[in-house]
Amino acid sequence: SCCWACTHTHTHTHTRARARVLCYRYRAPELLLGARRYGAGVDLWAAGCIVAQLHSLAPLLPGESDMDQLFQVVKLLGTPDEVQWPGLLELPDYHKVELPPHPPTPLCTRLPQASASALELLDRLLRYEPSSRLSADAALRHPWILHPNTAAPAELVPPPPPSPRTPRHAGPRHAAMPPMPPMPPVPPAP
Repeated sequence: SCCWACTHTHTHTHTRARARVLCYRYRAPELLLGARRYGAGVDLWAAGCIVAQLHSLAPLLPGESDMDQLFQVVKLLGTPDEVQWPGLLELPDYHKVELPPHPPTPLCTRLPQASASALELLDRLLRYEPSSRLSADAALRHPWILHPNTAAPAELVPPPPPSPRTPRHAGPRHAAMPPMPPMPPVPPAP
């Protein structure tokens, strides 16, 4: 499984470096095809993968290697072409792999519990062409982010598992613990 520590940071709009994003499951398609210059689009792709994972509690694209991850992306978005992804043919590793022909899979079939607002956000984050992905500022202003209380409850938090029953012979040794007192409010930051 992957964690937030698997992500990378950069301070420039475009980074020239080897792809050092460690988790396959959040790696943008341009990195999977060997891009050495990339921008914030790789982070927005990863954010989309994480939003999807919040809905299903499982990775949207559970690849186990670069190649497997690329095929997972193709299964979701369909086989890319130069029309939907200008510059695709110039990516260093594009000609090293034969992408299988595959139609796109509607996100609503992969995430049936997601609201229309969440699906629209994901559709705008999970795109082949990095410059067509939603910007970070626009993503932060998206209705799914700004108005989480209007989202369907199932989309925000899955129901908790059923609580275990108290044993019938609960005596002093098996008595339930008293409830915890409420947490004090957090003081505002200076």
